[in-house]
Amino acid sequence: MVIKNLFERYKSFLAYAFFGVCTTLVNLGAYRVFYGVFALANVAATVLAWLLAVVFAFVTNKFFVFGSPSLNAKTVAAELAKFFVCRISVFYKISNLYVRRGYMIG
Repeated sequence: MVIKNLFERYKSFLAYAFFGVCTTLVNLGAYRVFYGVFALANVAATVLAWLLAVVFAFVTNKFFVFGSPSLNAKTVAAELAKFFVCRISVFYKISNLYVRRGYMIG
């Protein structure tokens, strides 16, 4: 009973953490394919892998973490816009750090 109660209490957090790890794996795998297989430039491979990972994160978070089953186009568009704005701001901040420090050369 204790484990079941803990699971119920932290179900959202566990789902968010699990799909966060999956999103990271999608990003790393996609980067490896774009950079290693398709021989895209580092920056292009990074951006495409990030976009794919963000779409994956949106879908998994929408249905499995936050339980938002609506497929209404207007609702999905609004959710997707908010999701991308948050992710773009984080991506911008992180990429700006890398560019300033000279890590993204190549």
